[in-house]
Amino acid sequence: MNKTIMYVGVDVGKETLWAARRGASPKPFDHTGAGVRSLLLWARRRTGAGVILHICCEATGMYSQMLAARLADQSGVELSIINPAQI
Repeated sequence: MNKTIMYVGVDVGKETLWAARRGASPKPFDHTGAGVRSLLLWARRRTGAGVILHICCEATGMYSQMLAARLADQSGVELSIINPAQI
């Protein structure tokens, strides 16, 4: 069974999340619960049923941990936090 994955790159900052996905210009979102919900709605606009949303961001200490906590209960969303030296 093949799964379709939509990758979204996120630059994590203290107050702002800059998200980029194929076919769209990068877009800023507030680094708040409401901002993360808006980011997910924006990212899913181009996905269909059964598409996995995979968010990739660099490790930024507590800021990427805050994003991970806000995404923890979202179904169909995967998160990779990657060492900045490897990105």
